[in-house]
Amino acid sequence: MIDTGSKKSQCNIFHASKMIPYCPVPESNTHPLGGEGGIKCEETDSERSSDEEILGDEALKTLHKRMGKNRKKSKAFNEVAMSTEEMFKKIINKITDLEQAISFNGDTLDELKKNFEDLRKENKCIRKENEKLKLDVQELKIEVSSLKHKAESAAFTADSKSREKNVIIMGRQSKEEIVKVLKTLNSGLNEEDIKVRSIPSKSDMKSFIVTFNNKDTRDKVLLKRKDRGNLNSKNMHLEGVERNIYINEDLPIEVQKLLRKWVKNGLVFCRAGESSKSVMLKNMEHVDQLKQEKTE
Repeated sequence: MIDTGSKKSQCNIFHASKMIPYCPVPESNTHPLGGEGGIKCEETDSERSSDEEILGDEALKTLHKRMGKNRKKSKAFNEVAMSTEEMFKKIINKITDLEQAISFNGDTLDELKKNFEDLRKENKCIRKENEKLKLDVQELKIEVSSLKHKAESAAFTADSKSREKNVIIMGRQSKEEIVKVLKTLNSGLNEEDIKVRSIPSKSDMKSFIVTFNNKDTRDKVLLKRKDRGNLNSKNMHLEGVERNIYINEDLPIEVQKLLRKWVKNGLVFCRAGESSKSVMLKNMEHVDQLKQEKTE
């Protein structure tokens, strides 16, 4: 910046914050290097004082401007610093809460793991106890089945024992006729040796149970019946319509069912298993032959 000052045709050049005095070359002086006709710059006290005042005012203004800018920057920095500090505080609080939550969840997870492990061990014990109970139940079933079989066998044996002195006679209508048939088969039989009772039936053909005093007497009667072959009212010396007379052992109900199942039309059948074909038995030799074939 160039400022034209006094009448002496002097100018001051300002560059930035300092001022440089400048003296133009006099018109009469043509010497380029100075000397008598050269360049000569002089600065008076008044000029120096004026320059210092100008310099001080400008520097002060510049300083004030810079200070104002610095204050604005400092204020903005402080605001940013405070905002950053608040943000960091919030972040720290969040991290603290997260750490507490992780710690709580970790404790909860450890507790859940412990509870799960306890439940797993308890379940394992329950399984072992359950397996043991299954074995006990299986053993009890076997024992019950065995006891049932023994009970049935004992009952069957007792039932058979109670029937071993009995015979069943069918084909006559009265007890007197039954006694006469038995005396015909065994002449030495007395009425005191037997007890006769009728079996209730809806059929016209009555049935009677005869109980002997001992098994030997009964067996003799059955043997005589086999020797005589078919019995009827004629060969038993009975009056009335001629009818067949049947004398059989007093069999338990289960045996009677078996007999009715495998005896048909006077023929006896048997089979080796559930899926086997029924075979008619002709005689005892045939039974022995079937036994031999089964073992082979």
